[in-house]
Amino acid sequence: MVRIHWGRLLAAAVLLFGLVHGVMAFARKIIHERKIHYRLIEARHALKKIAGENLRLEKEKEALYSPEKIRELAMEKLGLAARGELAVKVIFKKKKRKNRSVSKILLKKMKEEFNLDVP
Repeated sequence: MVRIHWGRLLAAAVLLFGLVHGVMAFARKIIHERKIHYRLIEARHALKKIAGENLRLEKEKEALYSPEKIRELAMEKLGLAARGELAVKVIFKKKKRKNRSVSKILLKKMKEEFNLDVP
């Protein structure tokens, strides 16, 4: 008959449980550190992208303060003119539309362009 040493069995079970628990905790810690590492890499990429965008915007800002760009924007947006120049604004009169839908006009142009025989 085999005699069971309950004390040894209990000690072995506790040691085994402790070992498994320690391995699982170590694995969780490694996984957590990996996640943090990947987040750090993503943050660095985002920072690099934002820094490039910032540099581009700085250059654009500097270009907007150049005398040539200020003159161009003043003429284009505000209708201003330099000394000795005359600012002219051309206003086009809108044509009155006939009471036809766009699809009919488009269909007519397609018939003419592609020589369609559609009613």
